[in-house]
Amino acid sequence: MEQQEPIVLSLGGWDPCGGAGLAADIKTFEAHRLLGLGVTTALTAQNHQHFIALHPISTEHILDQLTALLKVYQPQAAKFGLIPDTGLMEPVIDALQDSCPGIELTWDPVLKASAGFQFHSSFKKKELFALMRKMNLLTPNQPEAQTLFGTLDPQAIQELIHKEDLCPVLLKGGHAQNHANDLLIQAHQIDTISGKPFPSSFAKHGSGCVLSAAICCGLAKGSDLLNACSMAKSYTENFLQSAPGPLGWHVLSNPKLKTQNQVSS
Repeated sequence: MEQQEPIVLSLGGWDPCGGAGLAADIKTFEAHRLLGLGVTTALTAQNHQHFIALHPISTEHILDQLTALLKVYQPQAAKFGLIPDTGLMEPVIDALQDSCPGIELTWDPVLKASAGFQFHSSFKKKELFALMRKMNLLTPNQPEAQTLFGTLDPQAIQELIHKEDLCPVLLKGGHAQNHANDLLIQAHQIDTISGKPFPSSFAKHGSGCVLSAAICCGLAKGSDLLNACSMAKSYTENFLQSAPGPLGWHVLSNPKLKTQNQVSS
């Protein structure tokens, strides 16, 4: 198959209401005019208010899905979302890097559903650091960063990145007080990505998934990490304002493409 547009892959859970997980990621990929692929890691029974059940997909079936895709497609970027068994991440990463040299890998460490279900309560440091060394970016929100690193202090996280040779961390600001700025923390640099604080009525189910998926889109198109994070921040803010209620709309980002209502007569 001749590959025309960049391809982005999501590995995550299926959310029946389509607001988070695999569905949200692929909507985001397509809104950026990229071909979106998905490997299902878990089936969930949830909506934006209630989380009823989690049904993990077997490691064998996850690898079967990935093998089938890599026989035909070569994604430029991939995102890890909900992974019930983080032990399977290493063989998946190895398969991706063997098949797609230079692939950009982003990990959104989903520890808890927005409806309250806890997926992971902790990570062993050895396991966490080993995975981070294979990634290009980790995108925790503040509660996740506190669980993973035991601190929200950006300098302390930076020292850890430098000492342990870890990937950069995008510390998301959605849970911050009085601002919504994200911090891109790298070994020798910390950049602030300014954000607009929105009232709680603007909150959207799956907004964290959307942000990390949009970052993957920027990386797949060749943007550097800071620009990819900045553009994803803008996309996510538009998503938050896209509709009333907890489920948002994904708007095509290509200005040449107009909906029927936007076409002038």
